[in-house]
Amino acid sequence: MDRVGRRLLHLIGLGGMIITSLILFISLLLQSINVWNKISLAMTILF
Repeated sequence: MDRVGRRLLHLIGLGGMIITSLILFISLLLQSINVWNKISLAMTILF
């Protein structure tokens, strides 16, 4: 952890959370389409 740096690891994790949150938000807006239901479930699990 010290070799990579705590700040960098924190920013990578935060970036992943932001990306999954945005995809989850979009999939919940488009929930009427069947494929987006499965995507929203996957993003919830990944978050």
